[in-house]
Amino acid sequence: MTARSLERVLRDHPFIRGLDPKHVQALQECASLQAIPQGNYLWRQGDPAKTVYLLYEGEVSLGMTTPNEGLLRLETLSGGDVLGWSWILAPYRWHFDAYAATTVRSVGLDAASLRKQFEVDPELHLQMLVRLVPVIDRRLHATQRKLLDLYTK
Repeated sequence: MTARSLERVLRDHPFIRGLDPKHVQALQECASLQAIPQGNYLWRQGDPAKTVYLLYEGEVSLGMTTPNEGLLRLETLSGGDVLGWSWILAPYRWHFDAYAATTVRSVGLDAASLRKQFEVDPELHLQMLVRLVPVIDRRLHATQRKLLDLYTK
């Protein structure tokens, strides 16, 4: 994929859509294309949170591994979703497991580079936080619903 098409994927992704073009350019400097084969983990709980993923194809199961059940799926994410927010909060460790339920294609944003961009451009930092807060809220509600399902059976 060319730099121009990478820019287009970034600009058109629902998480990024409407962002100032200079901020899209800053994100592009931190971006790379990621392909994760079906069956692979993107990360495991406790791993360093090094990448935020803008999914554009495939499905990722977000969950936690339990001794008796294996991966307890909390939510399934797909194209148009953003995956990962632990990269923005120290100590930068994942709280859940992320598993490629199908082959996944995404734009990966390097978290360390992105945080450096935030130091240079506080407005980009604010815009990313404004976009991440609803994601965090949805994930917390999905976890709450799953726990209610488990404990009300």
